[in-house]
Amino acid sequence: MEIIDHGLAWVEVEVTAGGAVAMILVAFALMSALAAAYRSVRQAGERGALRADATRGAGGETNVVLHEAGPLDGRQRDRVRARLVGLRTRLRGRPFLQDNLLFLSRWANAPRQVGSVAPSSRSLGRAMAAELPAQYRICVELGGGTGSLTRSLLAAGVSRGALVVVERDPRLAAYLRRRFPGVRIVLGDAQHLPTLLSAHGIEEIGAVVSSLPLRSLPRKVGEKIVAASFGVLAEDGVFVQYTYGLLPPVPEETAHLLSLAGHPRRRVWNNLPPATVWRYRRARA
Repeated sequence: MEIIDHGLAWVEVEVTAGGAVAMILVAFALMSALAAAYRSVRQAGERGALRADATRGAGGETNVVLHEAGPLDGRQRDRVRARLVGLRTRLRGRPFLQDNLLFLSRWANAPRQVGSVAPSSRSLGRAMAAELPAQYRICVELGGGTGSLTRSLLAAGVSRGALVVVERDPRLAAYLRRRFPGVRIVLGDAQHLPTLLSAHGIEEIGAVVSSLPLRSLPRKVGEKIVAASFGVLAEDGVFVQYTYGLLPPVPEETAHLLSLAGHPRRRVWNNLPPATVWRYRRARA
């Protein structure tokens, strides 16, 4: 008996300056997934019945192959096969595993643009969602990634029809569309936010929540992203951004240039790494 699982075929890492580290982390995650599957089978009574191998296919995809390591009678064979089908389904349906593997692969491609080696935690997502205004028509998320913040916003009560997610990576945008049907996923650069939203009939929004690493982007790029956001934000709209460092996520010169007032709101320790949530508004005269 041989079961080949292509469920992780999208895990593809291109080696760049930071690619070696990401490849190690991806390999560790794959090994952890295989170990979890093996432990589950052992607990079901098939101790020592299986061995798992990870191989690379002709197209570069990762295949998980599970083999028998010993003879099984018909009843044991049926039980093992049913167990493996269940495990395969559960592994495919694990957002945490899929999010981290896909996020790491994209970080390896563009570490400066992604800015972190792990998606934001649920705790960070809840902290950012708590900064949304009481009333608004549209909330825009910048840098959807693998959807960890999107999931938190929806769980906090943001309706799918009121949420627009902007993501510049085509692979991540496609992943988000599959994962969040009903949410508008816009492929494009946040520097051109007014144009992107206008194409969808949106001229004004009430809130922006950003996962973009503004501090690690070129200064002019970060400045354009913030300016574009406030170009479509209502007069009392809010811009919510988190940072891993001690400095404000929006550089002080940018905030001064755009007449913005920002304040740290919440410190989230249950995140990798710990983060601080900031909220920005237009400065009052």
